[in-house]
Amino acid sequence: MVSVSIWNFGGMMLAYVSACSAALAALSASALDRLL
Repeated sequence: MVSVSIWNFGGMMLAYVSACSAALAALSASALDRLL
C-alpha cells in the first residue's frame, strides 16, 4: 500500500512538473514571438 501511494504521488508530481514546464515553454515562446 505504501509503495502504491508513493508511486501515485510520484505520478502526480511528474504530471505537475511536466505541466509547469509546458506552461513555461509556451510563455517563453510567446515572449520570443513578441520580441521578434
